[in-house]
Amino acid sequence: MRPSARRGRLRSFSGEGWELAREFGQVQRRRDGRPGWEIDLGRHVRPRYLYSARGVLLRTRSMADSVLAAIHAQLAKGVALQAAVDEFAPVSSEANRIDRYLADYLAEQEDRASRLEISPNHLRELRRCARDDGPFAWWSGASIYEIDAKAIADWRRWLSRERGLSPKSVRNTLGYFRAFVAWLYRLDLVDRVPAFPTMPVPDHAPTILSGATQQAILDRIPFERRGAFLAACHGVRPGEIRALDVGDLEEREGVPGLRIRRAVKGPNANAPVGGTKTGEAAWIPIDDELAEWLRWRLDERRDAAGRGGPPWAVSPALFPNPTSRNRERRWIANALREEWNRAARSLGVEVRMYEGTKHSSASRWHSSGMPLELVRRMLRHRDTRSTERYAKLADSALVEAFGAHQRRDRTRRPRGRAHGVLMSPNPARKPQRRRGLMAGRTGLEPATSGVTGRCSNQLNYRPARWDR
Repeated sequence: MRPSARRGRLRSFSGEGWELAREFGQVQRRRDGRPGWEIDLGRHVRPRYLYSARGVLLRTRSMADSVLAAIHAQLAKGVALQAAVDEFAPVSSEANRIDRYLADYLAEQEDRASRLEISPNHLRELRRCARDDGPFAWWSGASIYEIDAKAIADWRRWLSRERGLSPKSVRNTLGYFRAFVAWLYRLDLVDRVPAFPTMPVPDHAPTILSGATQQAILDRIPFERRGAFLAACHGVRPGEIRALDVGDLEEREGVPGLRIRRAVKGPNANAPVGGTKTGEAAWIPIDDELAEWLRWRLDERRDAAGRGGPPWAVSPALFPNPTSRNRERRWIANALREEWNRAARSLGVEVRMYEGTKHSSASRWHSSGMPLELVRRMLRHRDTRSTERYAKLADSALVEAFGAHQRRDRTRRPRGRAHGVLMSPNPARKPQRRRGLMAGRTGLEPATSGVTGRCSNQLNYRPARWDR
């Protein structure tokens, strides 16, 4: 029988092929003179000589016979020849290379991204790490059985010293690779997921705006484009803002609010729309300013539908961008950032949109006495540790504002005179002036009924009726 014909028959064994399967392979002593045994699998299989089974040397003939018998059993079940051999290939075999399994892992993640189970950004970062010159290149040519705690620690040092990655980038890269190793473990390809080193990352100190500064920036944004940023001040994520439709406006118990259930999964207008970041739908109340803007938005849409108004007015998007050129006039990620940056820089303020809206609002909510659990529900955090970060931000902003006022106080204080309104002899005016002093020191304004949450340090809602 020609070798090619025999190889074809060896791909699957059943029935009378069992006799041929039993003849496959030959146990012999190692050819290199070292102690132990090996299995000669023939020149049509890689590797031809099997001297270990998944890293365990064949030290006795009985061990080699057992491995060959197991291969015969796999062949009799109809398993392909190379696949049956790969089950017992040595650690250094090409069949056990990380590169091979990483390609399969990427293909699975691309399939998950097509089903919107992971974000396009996550897939893009994973592809970047797996490039030939990416952070995963350190593992090129290595076996999946070489992934242990020491190798991972050496890799971490290589990422920091040789590649010059920042602590945060190193932490993210370790996280991507750990997910890959966990995937190998779920497929029973490795015995365990080794311990990954912790990578301390310095806390980023974001810029937290006072209510007055935040309001000044919002006022610089044209009114017809302002709604998206008012929603961002309520903790709504940019992708969620872009996905909201008119039908997502919902009133509960006389309070208007937004039903958050979808998010755009990419920066462009043609990006797919999937679930929220946490995968859960939620409803959040809105303040008077956003409610007023939404009444205007619904009126404009109703009028435009009757008289054939501009495309942005009849768009199903709850927060359309009048200057957008896509069919539904929805915001894209870059346009949102550029609009915010333009308004902030016109006031001489350098602050990112996420910090100037969501972070600043959440910090002031907590500073004004809102319980951390309610802040978590407004921001829709799944992990309370994410919300606890805003408590630290609120405290730091409070201390910084108080210290700045104290420094100004000392430079203006006249010598030989009692200073400060707390020494006022008029008890009738003392409480009101005390509140004014604390507002000046902290940068927070006294709560006033009917004022929006950004300026009053609490969310004051009014019942509203929606006529759609």
